[in-house]
Amino acid sequence: MHELSRPESRSKLPVSQALGHHSDTRKRKESNMVRQTVVKLFWGMVLLALVAPATADILLIEKVRERMLRDLPGNGLSMSEVEARYGAPLERHAAVGQPPITRWIYADYSVYFEYQLVIESVLHHEAVVREVQRRNN
Repeated sequence: MHELSRPESRSKLPVSQALGHHSDTRKRKESNMVRQTVVKLFWGMVLLALVAPATADILLIEKVRERMLRDLPGNGLSMSEVEARYGAPLERHAAVGQPPITRWIYADYSVYFEYQLVIESVLHHEAVVREVQRRNN
């Protein structure tokens, strides 16, 4: 008779212990999954902590920029209206091209005219940065 076929040669361990290597493998997999989840959560929190202040700064910059844009000379104003409302520019550049485009430079923005009318007002980037820094202090 074969040795394995004899009843006394069989293991007398309970089934749970006899299959223990399977449950150990499952426990290791679960432990690895938990560890990976914790690591991912940790790095997610680190990334969020780094991004949140930058997002707040961007929102503040946009808010300041939008407020400053509302205060610029609007399209269609004449040169005399711009000067009456906003004062004399720091510099006046002569008209160039056809149609003639004139540029007036103020401290925080430039105003472009076609003939005698405003076609565009442009904020200077430095003005926005100064205003944001002023608000942060």
